[in-house]
Amino acid sequence: MGVNHQGKNGSLTTDLVEPLQVRPFDLSLEVLTPGLTEFINSRPDGHRLAASAIADQVMALAERLRTGEERLSVASWRRVVSGDAPLVDSFEFQRESLVAALVQEEARVASQPPDPKLSNMLVLPGPGAAILARQVATCLGVPLSAAAVHDFPDAEFKAEAFENVRKKDVYVVMPTCAPGASNVLALCQLTSLLQRASAGSITAVVPYFGFARQDRRDKGRREPISARMVADFLEKSGVNKVITIDIHAAQEEGFFNRLDGLYGSAVLVPWVAQYLDPKKSILLAPDAGSVKGAEIYSQMLGIERDPVLIHKRRKGDSEIKMSRLGGSVKGLTVVIRDDMIATGTTIAEAAKLAMKAGAAEVLVVATHAVMAGNALERLLDAPIKKIIVTDSIPSPGIPSGDRFDIVPVAPLLAEAIRRDELGESVSGLLKHTYPLEELQAPHLAFDVMHAFTYRGVS
Repeated sequence: MGVNHQGKNGSLTTDLVEPLQVRPFDLSLEVLTPGLTEFINSRPDGHRLAASAIADQVMALAERLRTGEERLSVASWRRVVSGDAPLVDSFEFQRESLVAALVQEEARVASQPPDPKLSNMLVLPGPGAAILARQVATCLGVPLSAAAVHDFPDAEFKAEAFENVRKKDVYVVMPTCAPGASNVLALCQLTSLLQRASAGSITAVVPYFGFARQDRRDKGRREPISARMVADFLEKSGVNKVITIDIHAAQEEGFFNRLDGLYGSAVLVPWVAQYLDPKKSILLAPDAGSVKGAEIYSQMLGIERDPVLIHKRRKGDSEIKMSRLGGSVKGLTVVIRDDMIATGTTIAEAAKLAMKAGAAEVLVVATHAVMAGNALERLLDAPIKKIIVTDSIPSPGIPSGDRFDIVPVAPLLAEAIRRDELGESVSGLLKHTYPLEELQAPHLAFDVMHAFTYRGVS
């Protein structure tokens, strides 16, 4: 028989039943959000990584609690709901404290019977990638495994996995976005511990591959080729294969022993198509390096006009000068396509130039929303009707709504993982596109409850 426990403020309640068993909790979003936000924001700067890692771990734990694979003791839960225990920096206590915020949401995700053909694989989230990893696992119909990265007072950190990985095919989902250096090291720690724990194979699923723009020495001989260096780091730490989306330069595949380079067009093209008439549209390449991508998008969208190139000269890492368009855009819907939006300077200036040349409207499509510095403000000030990006990078600051559409990459990553696990060809994905309704599935939607799980939110 259930016993109702109430916190000192009268807000946290749950039924505690038979020993070693906990049922789903009746905890409202309105009650939990302020407390959770306060908890995350109260962490010192050096502890944000740990707070985020705990939240990531809790998401996996919540799923296992919901399915009955793991249980918390009544005694430990009573300390949480009664408010009698102080909020200390113990990892075990923090994850039990935060689990209530996620159990209710996870319970809404429809459980899928695991595919017996995928029984030997695990999906593991890296720091800040819990939402994406959960979506990938849901698309595959497999449970999300648990991992965390703990901070130390001297700014060092350590990765940890929480279940048996021996002989398993492990897929670690984690973009190496900002903070790039610590994310790369955290990913290497995770893959290294998996190697030492005798995982059968280790695949790094890196939707956004950081440092990829440093793929050559273009300012003299005293520069590193950092993209190659990071690739070496991953392989030395035990990674057998890398899966990524729209890596900055195609030749970077040569930096890896095994790389599956997916195209963001598989999820972006059907999304863009709903906003334009192919007969009244044209692709615009903001620089010479994006011409090939613009040609591919033109073909996939059924646009017969050749893409227009902007003549651009770069003065520095973030300063550019655009002179003119290499064709007419008058009266047309201009689609500016690039692999990423970094500072937003190139995109914003290209949009202004297109509108000045008589374009009817400007749409922007990019795979990776890096959004460095004042990129968001720069884009919002530019004459752009719609900006379409993917969630390859956690971007909680992007205001999804009238101006921004955020397209999920989980279906694409999940299908690549499934084919890899079953030994099927991945090359078919290079020309594949997803139906719009599949990309709008409820289980792929971003929700407010999980906003705090992104690393570095302040």
